[in-house]
Amino acid sequence: EPVQVQSLVGRVAWSGDRILIDVETVSLLGGAANGSAMVELVEGSVPNLTLDAVVESLNVAELRWLGPRLPDASASGRVGVDFGSEGLRGSWSNGSLTIDSGEIESEGTFRRFPNGEAAVQDVTLDVSAIPVTVLQEFVSMRLPLEGRVSGNVGLAGTMDSLRVTGRLDLLEPGAGPT
Repeated sequence: EPVQVQSLVGRVAWSGDRILIDVETVSLLGGAANGSAMVELVEGSVPNLTLDAVVESLNVAELRWLGPRLPDASASGRVGVDFGSEGLRGSWSNGSLTIDSGEIESEGTFRRFPNGEAAVQDVTLDVSAIPVTVLQEFVSMRLPLEGRVSGNVGLAGTMDSLRVTGRLDLLEPGAGPT
């Protein structure tokens, strides 16, 4: 299902093989964004796309057509995308994902190369009071735990050889801070 834009204020300029888009504000996915994009049309090849945007309060669940496991969450942050014959590179900073009264602050880079290989680089996740039930959606084994998780996680490498570092603390239901 496509992303629906409710309103857009900005400018589009097309000159030769280049399209420039400057967006003052756009309402989509239950939130708002602003930024700029450039599309360069390359004869006989994939177009080059560059995007730099700041997003606020986007409803992640509206993107479930990308992946059914996406959580009910609100996302904000700065996003950069480069796409072309070299593949896809997406980066984000000052990312904030609010899930069920918890929050994940994040930054990092995702790559998808033309051969289909995917990798992450310098990904940091600062996790605060995320319910274990949310994590269960992304872990292939049953987690015999209840409560909320806080801590930090670092990710780097390809999906076949992912390096994970970090520390997570579990606050069980009914337990108070120490």
